[in-house]
Amino acid sequence: MDFSQDLENCLDALRTGGLIGIPTVSGRMVAADATLDDAVNALREGSQGEMPVVLLADERDLLQYVSALDLDVFDRFESFELPTAIRFEGIIGLADALTGPEGTACIALIADDFCRHLVKRFRKPLAVLPEGNGPHWGTILYRAADHTNALADRFRLI
Repeated sequence: MDFSQDLENCLDALRTGGLIGIPTVSGRMVAADATLDDAVNALREGSQGEMPVVLLADERDLLQYVSALDLDVFDRFESFELPTAIRFEGIIGLADALTGPEGTACIALIADDFCRHLVKRFRKPLAVLPEGNGPHWGTILYRAADHTNALADRFRLI
């Protein structure tokens, strides 16, 4: 499948609140609109309590979704060689289903072209979990082709 057509098909599914399968540098992921509780709940169904990682397109997006952001985090993100998600407090504008009991969420900056284009064109962050055999994975509306080389099978969480 063509890169542009895959983007369009993913956007169409996301706009309806559906789940999509996408390639990332952290392996194949199932993604949902990170601002919709119903979409995030569908993503988490059958995930055995694993919390999704929120994908943001760039550092400026952190200012929109994290209150009282420590600006030193920008240097931390630049120092990472592997895809890394950082747990943040003070989450705003994201689905309640993304925050743990302590009100935190794991956020990563996108490290591949397909996801960056997808999030920028969607104009919202994505919530992702590794693609697997959970009962909800059958509800994926669209699976994009592999447009990126996976480095690992998950995000490193810190």
